[in-house]
Amino acid sequence: AQDPANAAYRLGEAGLESLGLHRFGFFPPFAANKPALMRLERRLERFPLWRPLLPAALFTARRPLSE
Repeated sequence: AQDPANAAYRLGEAGLESLGLHRFGFFPPFAANKPALMRLERRLERFPLWRPLLPAALFTARRPLSE
């Protein structure tokens, strides 16, 4: 996508490659840090239907190797 607000677009414009996105988190940190909710959160994060709606996102990218 060429939307300037799009993170992948911005990373590509910066010359980065191998772009990746990992969404995670279901509960707020104060709740997610309880052992029982940690296990439940891991299960909920795997459910594909709401994965795009998870609130936290980890973007990854690599700088191309210099020649």
